[in-house]
Amino acid sequence: FDLVIVGDGPLRKNLQAFVREHEILGVHFHPFRKPDELGAYYALSSALVLPSLGGETWGNVVNEAMACGLPVLVSRECGCAQTLVHEGLNGWTFDPMAPEALANLLAHLEQMKDSERSSMGEASRRIIAQWGLDRFVEGVQAALRAVGADRRGFVSPVDRVILTVWNGRYRPT
Repeated sequence: FDLVIVGDGPLRKNLQAFVREHEILGVHFHPFRKPDELGAYYALSSALVLPSLGGETWGNVVNEAMACGLPVLVSRECGCAQTLVHEGLNGWTFDPMAPEALANLLAHLEQMKDSERSSMGEASRRIIAQWGLDRFVEGVQAALRAVGADRRGFVSPVDRVILTVWNGRYRPT
């Protein structure tokens, strides 16, 4: 397989330098792409690898790749890993700080028969089909009902301080 890296993350220059220095063939770097441009990449791919180191609250590209019928290799640091990746069925999770583990998974994936990878892709489609818009709406409705049923409100000083400091911001670490 060739490796196609899409995005402009903070480690891109380091990765490009490593590839050049070690004269590694088959690695292609592409800049950030808008979501509506990613379909072409999924269509030409054999799998998706999302090696997030942390701060990836969900990883929507995993949903998209699964909907396109791809096996997925997802960092355990990614929020969707435990929910969407069924070990060995549609892909695997891995520790992003253990590159040898990812290398072994990639080698295993490459050695699999096309029919086995295709079966994993079909499993991805079945799994992600359960995560459509209807399920999202049901979840929002359930959250609204839960909030509406809680009559205590935010009366404690601690609650007020937390809400004031948080102010709706999310800062990944």
